[in-house]
This record gives sequence, C-alpha cells and structure tokens, in this order.
Amino acid sequence: MEDLLSSIRKLQELYDDPDIVTTADRIKIPEPKEAVRDIELVNDFVKRNPRADGGRIGYNTAGLVFDIGTAGIKKAIPFVKQKLGEIIPYGGSTKGIGTSTPKADVTPERNFTDAFTQLQNTYFGKNFTKTSEALGENRNKIKGIFDRLRQRDTGTRAGADVGKSPKMTSTVAVAKDAMPYPNVTTLMKYKPEVFKNLLKSKDEYLNQESLGNYLKMAFEKNPAGVKTKLGKTQYDAFGNRLRGLEVPTKTNPGGEKTYSVNQTIKKMLEGSKFKRVKGDVKQFRDDAREKIERAIDPELFKFRSGLPGRVANLSKREGVNIPGVQAVDDVGHPFSISESTKFKNLFKDSNINKLNTLVYQDKFLNQSIFKMTGYEKNYVSMFKSLEKLRNKPVTKETQKQLLEIKDKMNNNYNYVISIVSDPKKVKYVINKDGRKISNSYAKYLSGQTDRIQKIDINIPKIGEKFQSKDLFVDMSKVNPNYIMGYVNKINPNAKTLKDLSMSERAIFEANAKSQNADIVADFYKKAKFAADDIEDLRESISYDFAKGGPVNIDLSFFAGGGIAKEAGDRSGPPPESGPTPQGLHGLLKRVKKV
Repeated sequence: MEDLLSSIRKLQELYDDPDIVTTADRIKIPEPKEAVRDIELVNDFVKRNPRADGGRIGYNTAGLVFDIGTAGIKKAIPFVKQKLGEIIPYGGSTKGIGTSTPKADVTPERNFTDAFTQLQNTYFGKNFTKTSEALGENRNKIKGIFDRLRQRDTGTRAGADVGKSPKMTSTVAVAKDAMPYPNVTTLMKYKPEVFKNLLKSKDEYLNQESLGNYLKMAFEKNPAGVKTKLGKTQYDAFGNRLRGLEVPTKTNPGGEKTYSVNQTIKKMLEGSKFKRVKGDVKQFRDDAREKIERAIDPELFKFRSGLPGRVANLSKREGVNIPGVQAVDDVGHPFSISESTKFKNLFKDSNINKLNTLVYQDKFLNQSIFKMTGYEKNYVSMFKSLEKLRNKPVTKETQKQLLEIKDKMNNNYNYVISIVSDPKKVKYVINKDGRKISNSYAKYLSGQTDRIQKIDINIPKIGEKFQSKDLFVDMSKVNPNYIMGYVNKINPNAKTLKDLSMSERAIFEANAKSQNADIVADFYKKAKFAADDIEDLRESISYDFAKGGPVNIDLSFFAGGGIAKEAGDRSGPPPESGPTPQGLHGLLKRVKKV
C-alpha cells in the first residue's frame, strides 16, 4: 500500500497538479442522472411498501410488479397466461399474398417467453411440454412463439434448444439383433411370435427410448451418440404410433411419460397385420389401381400424383409436419376404381369417376369404410343388372326394374350416410374388421357425409333406350368447397383434364393447390401448430410459383356471363366454408389479365 501511495505522489509531482492523479476516496461523486434518481425512488417505494404475494422481479403489469419465483404456482400460472393473452394474433401479410410480413412490435412475445421460461425453470423442472400443458396449450403453439423470435433475431430457427425435451435415458440396452423401426413392424407382420415372447408376466411401463430398445429397435446415431436425421424421423414415427394406438401411459417420478410394454406389443402386432409391404398382393393391387387411373385421365393422374410429395416437402421446409402422417386428403371417386374396369361400356358416357365428380375425402373413408360397409359391393350387383338393360328399348317390365334399381341406389346412399354420420357406428364397423381408431378420429370422419357422391339413374320412357349417359353422379349433395379444383364453377361438363382449355386448366390447377393448402392448414390447426407457421405453409403451398413468377392467363373466355361473376367480379359472394373460402376470387391475386 505504501508503494502505491509513493507512486501516486511521484505522478502528482510530475504533472504538477494533485487533482489529475489521486486516490478514489478523494474523487468527488457526481450528481446522479434524473433516470437513476427515478429508479432509486421506485426501489425505495417498493422497500417501504412490499407486495403481499412476495417481492418483485423485472415484470410490470398494470403498475404492479410480480415475482414468478416466489409467488407460488397458483399465482404464477395465471400471470403467464395473461402474458400469453397479451400477444396480438398475426394479422396477415401487409405486402400481398405470397410475402410474409414480420410483426412491427413483438414486446408482448418477449414478455411472455421470459415469463414462460421462469415458470418452466421454477416449477416444472425445465420441462417445456409440462409447462405448456399447465397453461392449457399445445407445446407446438408455444414453441412457435420462441422459434419466430429466434428467426427474427438471428435469421434462422436452427440451433434453438427451447422446446427440446431433456435427453431421455434408456434403462434397456440396445439388442444385438436390433433393426430399424420399419423392419421391426414388418417382422411383427410375418413373425409375431418373436414379440409375443417379449410379453411380460407382470406388465411394466418404460419410456419411449427404453421401450424401443426392448422391442429390438435401433435408431441410427452418429459417432457422438446423437440420432441422425433418419434415426430421429423413425424415432418420432414410433412415438406417433404409440400415441395413435392409445397405448396406456404413466408418468414416472422423473416426469417422463412411460408406456405399457404388454399393451404396446399387443396393439402394434394387431396393427402390423395390415402393413403394406413391397411384394405383397395388396401392393400389386395398388399398382393396378394407378394403372386404371392413368388410363382414365393421364394428364390428371400426372398432376394429382405430384401434389402429395409437393405438400410434404413444403411442410418439412416450413417446419409444420408430423413424421409419418399424411395431412393431404385423398381424391375420392364415386365408385371403386378397381371395380370400374368391369363396367367399361356402362360407364362410357357416364360421368362416374370423371373429373367433374372427384371430391376430396379422408383417406380412411375413401379406401376402407366404403368397402367395410359393403357400400361398394352393393353397387356391383346393381351395375350388373343395368348392363343387361343397356341400349335396349325400355318396356313396362324393364322400366319397373329400372325404378327398383333407382330405389336401391337411393337406399344404398342413405345407408352409408347413416353409418358415416354416427361415430359409434363408424367405430363398430371398423372394430368388426379387426382395426381400431380413436374416438376423436371417428368423430372427425362423421363430419364428412357432405363429401360422398350420390349415384343415380334417369328412367327413360317406354320405347326409349336406357343408355350409358342415363347413369350419372348427382353432385347436389356434395359440399362444392370439396369438389376438386372447383371444376363445377370452371366447366361443369368437363370429364377429363383435356376437356379444359388452357386458361381453365390453369385455374383448375391453381384451385387444387389452394384446396390442398387449406386442407393441410386445417389439419395442422387441429393439431395445435402455431397460427403464423400454418399461414406460412398455406401460402407456400398455394403460391409456390416458378422462378419466373406468376403466369399470365387469358381470362377473356369468361366474358359475357357465367363464370365471369366468379372470376372477375369481387362483389360475388365466396363460399362460406371449406377449403379456399376466397374461391376463384383468390386467383385474382396470383394471375394477371392479358
């Protein structure tokens, strides 16, 4: 200390001014700035007037300070909910369709994420999912808020740790004969006894990682022991399967979700009976179906076959996807494609299975329920009877037969509607076939009665001939919002894609993409994904043009009435519900008149 003081005195002598170099105790303290004085006054007030719910921390709402850490969980959760409620919903792009516009002010988002993080770390052991559930929200919605802030601040969502579950520890070693998840499910189909031997005399509950190892699954990992992209995808698919099968669960002391071992084995073995494996007879039947569809309308088949892959790629790009789940609906035909080959002459001039009778339907409804109920089979016998009467003069007797067939068609339609509209009947039919679906999915299917086409016939007068054109699909019962490409508004008489002009085809394809966008958006909305992310995906699917930008389309064929009201006049009413509520009006935003 003495050495230091000696050095200071020498410097003072050098500069000949004792104030230039001095000790800290001799420095005059400046007057505090006004802002600092304000802070001190506030702090002094808080010390003299402590909150009854315990102290303070850096949150201020309506003039009151709030300490999440000491308030207690019963008070902390409502506070964080309040912060979530203060976030203003995304109002859409201000630059037009196809261009996303960031929010001007994200202060509410930052306040919420700060509060959420404290809630998570203080009361839920840093478990993101449990914290989200405590707020009554889906984790994907909350994660979306964090992700968008990271995107805004760093330019990318990649690298964020938020929302990631703590690394799960396996209590079961990886089996020596372990194999990828798809191989395990295939083995379950052909050699179920391998897994029946794994059933426990007394059921146990394991976390997903341990359960996968127990079932001889191997999820690909890099040298550091971290799952690769393929390994993570298959791991997620396994988790989705467990949840889809509604395997009983428990929460262990560490807060992890665990699954019943015995129920997992039983439910997965049952479900694997129906797995499609390359080389199976069922697979060949699918190839045959594609061949038939291609023969009916080659151009339409090419366009349709590219849509699911396009949607899947864009979903992955936008981060709005569930591995192993197809969010796009099937394109449903009025009658079985495979069975239609038996009635080529009968269907020749009919609109059955033609472009203007295609409807977006749930995959399970389209491919399974119609068969399970006997609905398709019932039509086969009717068509056989009609084939015998085709191109023959109608007599009093044959007219009676035609009327009876017409009644049968009407009854068959009402029969399938009565089943599909009732979730309990849907589950009964499916369970009878040896399959299982959840109550929520059965309820979802029950809302698709307006996507089922009605097959009917005209009754010729006596002396006239019953012809192929007298067999038709009545689309009056179908919600027009689900008719593929809104072809009914473009050219209701078009039976193939070739029947559309170049301009009509461009509008049809744009509409179909927009419908897919809305169907997918609705799917992920129900799955509780973030609204902003869903909107980005919707725009990507609808308006993903080539690098050269939107195409120029000649809309002059609309002149003079008809569809002109729909395409060129913004005053016309759009559809009230369903995909693409803007209908053809939305096309005005993505094409230019020539």
